Amino acid sequence: MGQTLDLAQTEEDANSITESMEKQRQEIQDQRRNRELEIRAELESMTVRELLAAVMEAQTGRVETYREYDE
Repeated sequence: MGQTLDLAQTEEDANSITESMEKQRQEIQDQRRNRELEIRAELESMTVRELLAAVMEAQTGRVETYREYDE
């Protein structure tokens, strides 16, 4: 019972972990880039009135979040 820690990590293990982390980092960056493009496209298609409403909604959410945090 218990946990076993392998302190004698091989170079291959270290390289494998590094490659895995780099792959994850790249996937996250790709997801962020895609999400940014989606948001930009959505904002560009909005009217001025819709943009103002979106800004006011975001501001309201921001204020509510800070209020909850302060409590």
